[in-house]
Amino acid sequence: MKLNKLLLLSLLSSPMALAASCQFGHSENISIKPSERPRDTGGSDKKKSDPSDPSSREGEKVDTDAPQKDPIQKHGLEPSNANSPEYINGSILDKYNADESAYIQGLYRYMFGGNEAEYQKDLNKAVNPSANVQEFNNLANQINQPEYKDAFLKNFSVINGDKKLVLNPVGFTLRQQHWADPTGDTGTARYVPNEIYKKALLQSFSIKITTENKNLKDSKYAEGRLDQGTAWILDYAIKDGEQYPTKWYIATNLHVIEKFTKLPEQAAKDNAVYSNIITQEEMKKRADEVFKTGEALDAEYQPTFDLNTKAREIAAKYGEKSPEFQEALQKAEAQGQKWEKAKKAHDQALEDITGLTKDIQLIHYNGETQVGAELDETDKVKSADIFRFDPSQVKIVYAGVNFLNSSPKDYLASDSPYKELEEMADIAILEFDFSNSTNKYVYERPNTTTNGVIRETIDNVYDYARYATADFANPESGLTSKPAPYDLYSKFDELNSQTLLADGKKVPLMRYNFIAVGFPVAYTDNFLRESKYQYDEGKKKL
Repeated sequence: MKLNKLLLLSLLSSPMALAASCQFGHSENISIKPSERPRDTGGSDKKKSDPSDPSSREGEKVDTDAPQKDPIQKHGLEPSNANSPEYINGSILDKYNADESAYIQGLYRYMFGGNEAEYQKDLNKAVNPSANVQEFNNLANQINQPEYKDAFLKNFSVINGDKKLVLNPVGFTLRQQHWADPTGDTGTARYVPNEIYKKALLQSFSIKITTENKNLKDSKYAEGRLDQGTAWILDYAIKDGEQYPTKWYIATNLHVIEKFTKLPEQAAKDNAVYSNIITQEEMKKRADEVFKTGEALDAEYQPTFDLNTKAREIAAKYGEKSPEFQEALQKAEAQGQKWEKAKKAHDQALEDITGLTKDIQLIHYNGETQVGAELDETDKVKSADIFRFDPSQVKIVYAGVNFLNSSPKDYLASDSPYKELEEMADIAILEFDFSNSTNKYVYERPNTTTNGVIRETIDNVYDYARYATADFANPESGLTSKPAPYDLYSKFDELNSQTLLADGKKVPLMRYNFIAVGFPVAYTDNFLRESKYQYDEGKKKL
């Protein structure tokens, strides 16, 4: 692949910044590599943002959220027939095929410079023995799936000559936004446009899980960790004599509850099929790994900095083509690889660190949330209530792990690093038992004046559960719904072609739309980054 094998980052500009990076550079978000590849300032230097130059960088993230002034941005990936009647009036599949072709060509140019030999070289390295590409393509076309080359460039799974799956064949994934963005912005986050979206919001939660590893106490690493995501009402249990259900089943993503842990004696009380047990010994082991890899990373920092500084000085004195510089660069790159290895190990240790769950929160927007209102961060919205649960009130009733009769080792390539792992789907279901409350039915809501919280108390468990779930179990609430009595995939074309008459014109009925409310990390939301946008007087921000 014609991407630079090593592209060293900028040197820190001051000793104070360097010292700060040495001390606190143990997070993916703030770690800075102490090196830069020296350049011959007299030579030509292509811009790193030039997507037509495949040798200009390695692993550079493609910008997928750039400010847009023109309401339609082409991004260099516009299909050649985009303005033709065939494209404009074509079916969804026709447009997809045209878009896909232009997109794949963009990836091909970016990754290999359009060089087929380079592509084949990387393909042969990743996939061995070689697959029957034509056979793969014939089947893919029958079921409207990407052909072999398309799948490889997208880093999708492909098969080898033994008809076994090769996962992650490229080793990384490049993404680019669609060539046309008719809205001209990055979306309408933090906005409830109508009652349909509000109903979806009332059935959804932001879920937060707090864990603690006391082995990190008094170190430069935080002993507490907060994991969060989106959850939604799935079902509830009906019990005779209850005024309102108090046992609720809340769905979320499996990766969200990965850090929801209990000690063995705590998990035993749940009597559940699924559990995520952590022991005191395991917590200590993971903390020790953080300390060990952090020290190893610190040890590689200064040698990396010194060798790159020396190489820069030699480049300035003798030039990049001199033997002296080539020798210095070779040493700097070798040391840089040691630093990269140490950083990767430390990043993995930080990712793996976990502790014992201490608190689970469900943050729920209540019925006072206004349609059309622009919302702030969740913990600053006065209509967002916070319900806290002790871990004893919550248990895992389903996790999408190891659920197939087959095993990945049956269909993965023999040399796959994943063949001993089992399959998973990113879904989990938690049981919340409101009747086992230890907080005397207290919830919190943000105090927008003091930036603190206001504690509110509800008299009984039934009203407490009712308020937390927006009276979902009451048919009169209008929130309950039934699953579609048909398979959407098989009925898609029929639904897509249905129309209704509006103002004398046929317009699509659009019965297949799905609406979901999510609570992802939001620091890039346009509403929270006003400096990125300019607004006209009186114009809505979103």
